[in-house]
Amino acid sequence: MKNCVVYIDHDNIKFSKYDKIICELFKSYNTTIKIFINENELKYIDNINKLKYNLFLCNSPAKTKNSADISLTIECMKDICSNKYDIFIIISNDTDFIPLCKEIKSKNKECYLCFDGNFNSYLNEIYDKTYNLSHLLKLENDKKQKDLDTQKQKDLDTQ
Repeated sequence: MKNCVVYIDHDNIKFSKYDKIICELFKSYNTTIKIFINENELKYIDNINKLKYNLFLCNSPAKTKNSADISLTIECMKDICSNKYDIFIIISNDTDFIPLCKEIKSKNKECYLCFDGNFNSYLNEIYDKTYNLSHLLKLENDKKQKDLDTQKQKDLDTQ
């Protein structure tokens, strides 16, 4: 089984919105999830997930937006050097991670991107795989609604 590390840029994509999808996507790997979050956003992560995942608080004295990006990149570089992981997954809408992806791939590792919403198709040429989380969430919600409708119809048929 491959070892996989997931880096979540919580400033860009809220983990709490997609936690079930993310966990489902990568359940066939030995997966480590690392969430890069500022202290103000910590309230959106429930206590179970605070214990379950690696949280990296990314507050800078100047309150700059890029502190999470820089922390994520540094952690990823450490993980590349450790050689513990085969697959690196970046969850962000930020195209700033393209050079990081290229570095990961230069080390003969796989790099995936999960994003929320619309992204340019050229990213499919850069990353080994891409996942549109908002599309996957819609599919999951549609399936749940279909299952509910089917159950309601069964209930009506038995009456």
